[in-house]
Amino acid sequence: MTGRRLLPWAIVAVAIVAAGIVGWRALTTPRGLALLETMPALLQELPGKNEHRIGQIILDNYTEYRDNARNWSAVYFGCLFFSAACAALAGLVIKLEFFVKNDALKKDLAALLAMISALLTTLSTVGSFHQRWWANRLAAAKIERLAYAFVTAGGRST
Repeated sequence: MTGRRLLPWAIVAVAIVAAGIVGWRALTTPRGLALLETMPALLQELPGKNEHRIGQIILDNYTEYRDNARNWSAVYFGCLFFSAACAALAGLVIKLEFFVKNDALKKDLAALLAMISALLTTLSTVGSFHQRWWANRLAAAKIERLAYAFVTAGGRST
């Protein structure tokens, strides 16, 4: 009997650990590493002050857009997945008898989880988190192309 009660908790624990690992890898894995390593070296070799300044602006903008894309991705997908988890937990609280013995508490907890789920979905939609994430990804990609063109030209205007 205790093995049957332990299984749902083990599944939830494994899911939480897996989500944590994926989230940690997403936050710590650098994007555009080749550009971030190549551009500063090129900037040091540029003879003109204007070329150096333009290259630095491109690099700073790329870093900013990439950071913004990462942050909006975390907010958007965090709301999305946390909303789904709250909705699933609301159903789990209602269904499983051993989870919460008190019926009034069980109903209140399920209602609270359902409300949090609905609010997160609404916040994500009204706040246009997906559009903000996508716009920053697109801007970072365009700045990255500009940076590679700048590197290819050696800082010279084409």
